[in-house]
Formats: sequence, structure tokens, C-alpha cells
Amino acid sequence: MTQRDERIDSEVRRVEGKAFVLLKWGVFAVLVVRWFILGQTLAETWDFFAVWVGASLFEYFMYALRGVPMSYPVPLNRRDQLVFLATVPVVTGLLPILILHLRGALTGWVHALGIFGRTYIAVLALFALYRAINAWWERRSLE
Repeated sequence: MTQRDERIDSEVRRVEGKAFVLLKWGVFAVLVVRWFILGQTLAETWDFFAVWVGASLFEYFMYALRGVPMSYPVPLNRRDQLVFLATVPVVTGLLPILILHLRGALTGWVHALGIFGRTYIAVLALFALYRAINAWWERRSLE
């Protein structure tokens, strides 16, 4: 039986990690091109979108399960965290409204508020879930 070389194992993990990042953002770039340049809809690109969302959510929750702070590698104090939590969901909610407005697909204020509300609540729920998982990890690791 052969013995594994730790240095080679470490390099393999590093290369695979960089390949994952390249793949994840490459799929996102393909989605952006297909949506904004080729004019395709989400229904036409659901397969690429599902792969991209799956990989992104897997990475997001694995970071939470491993205890990696959301702002890593930038440490945020309590005030900075509150500013982050106040601005990111708002910007995330406004982005699809802007995109729909630019494409001429926004039908009115009620449509815009519905999109903003759903996106805002989804991002806040993801943040809350991340913090809950991260707090669980901290409690478990302190025991």
C-alpha cells in the first residue's frame, strides 16, 4: 500500500479549489451573456442557472458550517455588520428591478414592489440562516 504525500494532496486541493471558482464564475458569465446579449430567458437557461445556484449555495452553506465569517477575510465590527445587513439586501432587491426596467419588462410599481420584497426577504433569510449555522458551529466548537 502506498503512502499519500501531504504536499501533493494540499496542491491538488488548491488546484481543485481554483478550478471550482473558475467554473462557478464561468457559468455565471455564460448566464450573463445568454440573458443580456442573446436575450434568452431564465426558462431557456434553467440548466446552467441550476448548476450555478447549486454550486453557490453549497459553497455558502459549507462556509457557514465550517465557521467562516461572512465577511472573511475582512473583519467587521458590530456597526459595520449592521451597515452590511442594511445595504446588501436593499441593493439585491433593487438590482432585478433595474434589470427588468432596462429590458422593458417591468409592468408597474406593484410588480416592482413584489420583486423587491421577495428578493429582500430571501436575502435576509439567507443571512439569518448563515448566522444561525455559524453560531451553532461556534457553540459546538467551544464545547
